[in-house]
Formats: sequence, structure tokens, C-alpha cells
Amino acid sequence: MKAIHSATVFVASLVMLASSACTSAPSDTSASQPSPKPAGEQLSELAAQLPQDIIDRGYINNFTQPPSPPFEFIDSSGQLVGLDIDLAQGISDVLGFPIRTTAVSDFATLLPSTQSGRTDIVMSGTLDTPERQQVVNIVDYFKTGTAVMKLASTSEITELRDLCGQTVVTSTATGYPARIEQISQAECGAANSIKVITSASGIPDLLNQVIQGRAVAAVNGSDFLPYEANTNFQGQFTALGDPVMFPSLYGVLVSKSHDGLEKVIQQALQKMVDDGTYAEILDRWGQSGGAMPEISINAGTQ
Repeated sequence: MKAIHSATVFVASLVMLASSACTSAPSDTSASQPSPKPAGEQLSELAAQLPQDIIDRGYINNFTQPPSPPFEFIDSSGQLVGLDIDLAQGISDVLGFPIRTTAVSDFATLLPSTQSGRTDIVMSGTLDTPERQQVVNIVDYFKTGTAVMKLASTSEITELRDLCGQTVVTSTATGYPARIEQISQAECGAANSIKVITSASGIPDLLNQVIQGRAVAAVNGSDFLPYEANTNFQGQFTALGDPVMFPSLYGVLVSKSHDGLEKVIQQALQKMVDDGTYAEILDRWGQSGGAMPEISINAGTQ
């Protein structure tokens, strides 16, 4: 099983990427810079297939948005860690080519940043949807679904139809409002639909908004939401309905302006699947249930 080294993925300090500032590239507030692949140094067979401008630059740019444990979050020592961070490191190891990971504060900026080329890839537990496939390529690497969680102490809410006419909270710029609409159509009716508020502040904030009474339930990934609830809100939350609704995929967003980059990322991840590194990383973060035997491209259907 391949060892995971820490030298080739550079993690920049948290930077602000407000939607109003999307016309300019984010500034790197870190004092250090990644060590680019030296010009002229021999590339691995797979790295040689990278787009020429990335080869010339010497590293791949990657954006992520914490806190979304266990995929990306800041640990007690101030380090950016998580499943996506380890997978990015694994890709870098396979390629023998640096990946520079920058943490941003607003999930809503990830897709436009990929479209515009401000970042080459995004690894941030992002759903692969047909709508997103229109503007970016998506390398699928994790099976997921939708979870609804409510306070265990809320006895009047025991099934999904009890959400009708109530307010739930989910994450901004995600596919989950559409999932809530599907639940509402199936369980409620137009006159008593489920109301939705959104937050851009990460998974912990969703659960805190339920505790504070702004919503009766939180909706997000069937991996993110239970992990956070079980890790940091022990015993306070319970799942409502099927714990894994609307099966779907997380993928790496890849700029369409970099033709072929998605195939390089796919092949690198597939090598990690084949040599066991991928399974080791998922198991480390308690997410083995989301493993995919084959890494796909643009396979999301909902």
C-alpha cells in the first residue's frame, strides 16, 4: 500500500472569496508558496499528460471550502485536514506533481472559480449534477446521498411529512434545496410546502441553526451531516426518514478550459483505487461505505 507523503500538497491560509469579488483571483495570504515542479525536470508518464500551462506553472491549483468534516476542516492545531485533503495528496503522489490547495470561505464561489479558470480543480465534497456538467467536467470518486436530521428531543416531528409547513436549513449553492423540493412535493402540497433557509457557513452551522430554533431540521450529505452530528453534537440529533435518500455522487470539479485534465485526475484516482490507497483513506475517515470500485467522469444523473 502506497505511503502518503505530505510535501507535495500545499495548503494556503483561509482566504475570503465573496461573490462580489469573483472578478479577481483570490490573494494567497500564506507567507510560503508551493514548490513548483522545476522546469525541465522529468515528468511521470501521467503528469506528462497534464495541460501545458499547468506543467509550465509547476503545480495544480485546488480550491476547497471548510468546515465540512470529515472531508475538509481545520483541526485543533490549525491544519486543514480531511478525506478530500488526503485524496488530493494521493493524486499528487501518483502524479509526482505538486497540488496547491487553497481553503475558501464561501462554497458558492467554487463552481464559478472553476469555470473561470481561477482554480484548475475543486475537491470539496461537491455533488455531480447534470446542470454542473454543462459548465465543468466532474470526476466522480464517492457515493453519497441526502440526509435529514432533527433534534432528538423534538417529539412532534417523527416522519418527513411532519416537515410540511416548517422551515429546514441547508447549505448555500448546493443541490440540496432541489432535494428538499422533491420531498415537499411528495409529502406536502403547494399550500403547505417545506420552507428553506440556507447557510454558507459549513455543516456545524446547519445543526446550530436547528438548536437555535431557526429551523426544525437540517439537510445535507448522508456523510457530512451524520458525521458532524455524531462527532460534535453527540446524542442531540437523529435521522428523519431514510438515512440515505437520493443516491448520488461527489466529484472533483475540473475546468473545461483544461482539456484532458479530468482524464489525468481520473487515472490518478483509479491507480489509488487499484493499489489500495483510496480504500485506506476512506477507512481512515470512517467513510468506506462511499467507496467506488471505478472512478467515472460526469456520471451524476440527479
